[in-house]
Amino acid sequence: MPSSAQHRADGKFHFPDGAVVLSLISLSILIASLVLPAGGFPGIDTCSFHALTALPCPGCGLTRAFCAISHGQFREAWSLHPFSFIFYLGVLAGVAAPILDRCFPGISSKKAAMSLRVGVLVLAVAMLFFGGWRAMGQVRASHSLSDSRNPASESP
Repeated sequence: MPSSAQHRADGKFHFPDGAVVLSLISLSILIASLVLPAGGFPGIDTCSFHALTALPCPGCGLTRAFCAISHGQFREAWSLHPFSFIFYLGVLAGVAAPILDRCFPGISSKKAAMSLRVGVLVLAVAMLFFGGWRAMGQVRASHSLSDSRNPASESP
């Protein structure tokens, strides 16, 4: 029975290094999301795309939404970035990686890895479309606002 988890010579089970590293990184992300304020730091723009263009990138709002989920503010998280829930589940799975690897040894198979890659690719494309849709909505809103502030002068 092939498994990515291995038994040592003394018969004790140990987790593969990759699962442990993934778990520690994921745990660090969860702890940071609990420590950081749910709404982010006011006045600090961490997105260079947004700073340069004043338009949201496909990932704008993910960090704030992630922190909002950790603070139980689910509606706020949804309004900031709906994809945050998918990423949150991914990080939770990362925390549980050693346990998942032990319970489901086939999860590290080539077929599962390929499925994960395809899933990540689909998620990335969906985020790009979402980001474009959101940016277009913001551009339209700003044009509507500027049109209402500067109405065309009517000739007598």
